[in-house]
Amino acid sequence: MVLLLSLVSCASLNKASFQDENYIGKFNLIQNNNNSNFSVVIFPLSEGIIIQVNKPLFGNVLNVNIDLKKGISINPESYKTQNTLARVNHVTIYRTIMGCLGSYKSNSEVKFTNIDGIKMTCSRSQNQEVLFDIEVDNIYINGFLRTKL
Repeated sequence: MVLLLSLVSCASLNKASFQDENYIGKFNLIQNNNNSNFSVVIFPLSEGIIIQVNKPLFGNVLNVNIDLKKGISINPESYKTQNTLARVNHVTIYRTIMGCLGSYKSNSEVKFTNIDGIKMTCSRSQNQEVLFDIEVDNIYINGFLRTKL
């Protein structure tokens, strides 16, 4: 999610190729008193997670792939996101996101903090959404996801 920092390309995933459930939501990024809103789709897979970030009205898409074997990759790449990725353990962030998404299916509330310098909290709301609050390098991201079967 921290990887929302740069959106410069028009690329898209073929959503028809994902048979399992996915999650859609909205996030707000605050950096240097500037706000940006993003749409997010997350495709949880057994060996990884694909996060697709879209800036409404501009049509730009950022694809983040968290692969348990290969690590984290971003398309398109950016210098800012590479610095953040260099310190993130991809297995830890995969487990964290999957734990947060799992809170959607159960009544449990899942909270995580300080993952490789990224402060992240997630919880389940009363209206069946997974809420996120993320902080990294004086960037604040909050938002929600809900399942889309």
